[in-house]
Amino acid sequence: MPPRGLDLPIAALVEAALTGFAVIRRLAYDMTYAIDVERISIGLRTLRGEYIDATVFVHPVGHADYRPESVWDRINDPDTWFLPCEIDGESQLVRSSSISYIVMTEPPPEVESLDSVGAIRAPAELWLKSNDRLKGELLYEAERGEERVSDMLNRTSGRFLVLVAGETTYFVQCDAIDRVSL
Repeated sequence: MPPRGLDLPIAALVEAALTGFAVIRRLAYDMTYAIDVERISIGLRTLRGEYIDATVFVHPVGHADYRPESVWDRINDPDTWFLPCEIDGESQLVRSSSISYIVMTEPPPEVESLDSVGAIRAPAELWLKSNDRLKGELLYEAERGEERVSDMLNRTSGRFLVLVAGETTYFVQCDAIDRVSL
């Protein structure tokens, strides 16, 4: 008997009808779970100081505002505990809390989006638990009267912040920051 709820291509169903259900059983066990993903190249630094070249898998459609999911969306999603990546040719899940920062190899859409709404750019140097120091501009939105970096750091709801240094964009985990120099 074929497994219930299994969607099989029409050709497989016809073949099964002609040859018996052995084909369906074989197909059911050979199938792997796969979803449509977009691949985005990143670099990531762990809290232990390891640098990893990786490719992150994000959803190409289906975000709440009908745009493709971005790395920023994925890492700040409160339901994402592990970041799905390809590292050295293998699919791996990287625990989000073990990431110090992510280096975007291509400009992410968040920078243009934040700039277009007049987000604040505040010069800062971040001292991280991974023994790295990153210098650039923190890019963030703020309510009137709460524009200071300290206001943003104390009230941010996201796990990661945007730091822009020239053409390079970093997504820095808040919990990875030891100190901030302004």
